[in-house]
Amino acid sequence: FFIGVVASLSSCTAILAGFILALSSSHAKRHASESAHDRLRPHILFNLGRLIGFAGFGALVGYLGSLLVLSPGLNAFFVVVVAVLMLGIGANLLGLVPKGAFQIAPPKWLTHQIHNLQDSKHPAVPFILGALTFFLPCGFTQSVQLYALSTGDAATAAVIMAVFALGTTPVLLGLGAATSVAHGKTLKRVTQIAGILVLVIGLSQLRNGAAL
Repeated sequence: FFIGVVASLSSCTAILAGFILALSSSHAKRHASESAHDRLRPHILFNLGRLIGFAGFGALVGYLGSLLVLSPGLNAFFVVVVAVLMLGIGANLLGLVPKGAFQIAPPKWLTHQIHNLQDSKHPAVPFILGALTFFLPCGFTQSVQLYALSTGDAATAAVIMAVFALGTTPVLLGLGAATSVAHGKTLKRVTQIAGILVLVIGLSQLRNGAAL
């Protein structure tokens, strides 16, 4: 949850800001006479889509992780690989390695489809768009996805991803106010704390892999 809050204040917001602004502008053009409450509806649907989508895709990630656990040796190798990737992402968040060095990019066609979807006028688009942000590249999101993958359990992974998405919800709903409060040295320090937390989880996974 904490990593989700920090993610929503930094790199993940930078990636999602375009979608959020596009939703606001397109909805405002089509519904100029709506109240402020009604104009908030697409953002509520967007965040609801993130919660449900992250839980659903998280369950799939956990299930895929369970398929990889075939033997103690393979399990150890799998956990160590995940730990190394998490350590790389944590180091990236702390600025210890070149930016984007450990970024796991989704297929370009999927990224293009997500970007194209924001221009659609269908009322379900905000919800679908929110769910598909699971696949957008963000170091914080990827570190939690890797952790969910390493659990090898669909239910646990679903909860992990849903709680992460829940952590991003308050800031994404109040994007303007949040970005004016969290900036400069404060945002940098909080991001570093989250990076350290990712490193700690990575080291714990590395220890688990070594024990196996």
